[in-house]
Amino acid sequence: MKKYIRNYEKWINKAIRSGEYSYEDLLYIHQLHIDFFQHERLIHLIVTLFTSILMLTSLYLSIKTQEILVFVIFGILFFVTLFYFLHYFFLENSLLRMYKITDKILNIKI
Repeated sequence: MKKYIRNYEKWINKAIRSGEYSYEDLLYIHQLHIDFFQHERLIHLIVTLFTSILMLTSLYLSIKTQEILVFVIFGILFFVTLFYFLHYFFLENSLLRMYKITDKILNIKI
């Protein structure tokens, strides 16, 4: 997904500079991609929240039961949650850049 977003950002910026597409077409294509990225962000938010809840539950259970297996599960979920947070952070920042590109497209047209 990261490679796809980066490639799309390069393409849309190049398309804006080149003037090859009309502003209406660029805006339409860009809005489709923004919708796709927003959906991806929502799914990752739900998964991140779910893994965070599981991680905190396993931490509570590992403290309460003193079981090594539950602590190992907590460790695994901790790293999974950490990577989900990092990916969600990337998606959020990418969408903010997409919004700025939308402003750039709209400012050119106005």
